[in-house]
Amino acid sequence: YSDWLDSTKPNQTLVIHYENIKVNMRHSLRRILDFLNLEEDEGRLRCAVSHPTGLFKRDHKKTTFDNPFTPAQTEIIRISINKLNNKLKEHRKETLPTHLYKHFDSIRTR
Repeated sequence: YSDWLDSTKPNQTLVIHYENIKVNMRHSLRRILDFLNLEEDEGRLRCAVSHPTGLFKRDHKKTTFDNPFTPAQTEIIRISINKLNNKLKEHRKETLPTHLYKHFDSIRTR
């Protein structure tokens, strides 16, 4: 799940996580533009930030769940997250925003 980090040059890969885009879309878009060497257009940035969900979206009912994972699944997820985060750190990339993961605290503590 991390071969793409080892097989590309560091300057050819930008890692941005969906959760971070949701938290600060303007900053994320600026990072993308900078990475692609594209000129920033304030009007387009303002438009994107003011319409973050676009015109098309599903109508989801709000539901809440306790941790849906079994202890064995939780351990697999915890190990996988830690492996990927270590690989991202090794390549000096943005690490997973685990503080934003709904169930990560319960995964971390097991």
